[in-house]
Amino acid sequence: MCKVFIDTNVFLSLYQTNQNDLEKIFEDISKLKPSLVLVDQVSDEFLRNRDKIFFDQIKNVSKNKIPNLH
Repeated sequence: MCKVFIDTNVFLSLYQTNQNDLEKIFEDISKLKPSLVLVDQVSDEFLRNRDKIFFDQIKNVSKNKIPNLH
């Protein structure tokens, strides 16, 4: 059986995805659940780096810039 590994940057990019795309992405990830490989390093990197994503989004909003949602 084939295994699927999703890089931390892909998970972090979900914070910058519009709602409609996000629902589809989670549907696709759910289908892969039996084959999905998630290691502690990805989890740790995600938790460390998501604050930067939040900070960047807050900074953009405070500058009256709307982030480009894919």
